[in-house]
Amino acid sequence: MQKKLLTGMVLGATAAMLFAPQFDKSTKRRIRRAKRNMRSAANEAYDNMVKMVK
Repeated sequence: MQKKLLTGMVLGATAAMLFAPQFDKSTKRRIRRAKRNMRSAANEAYDNMVKMVK
């Protein structure tokens, strides 16, 4: 469930970047960094859930 939520957040951030090209470079950089952080958090949450199920 958390992975789906975080995946949705990543996709939303990506869509926002595509639909708002007027953002400056620093804003786009921050969005990319947030996307990487969210992807990492989603992977970590997924791994933790798999470990709990085992």
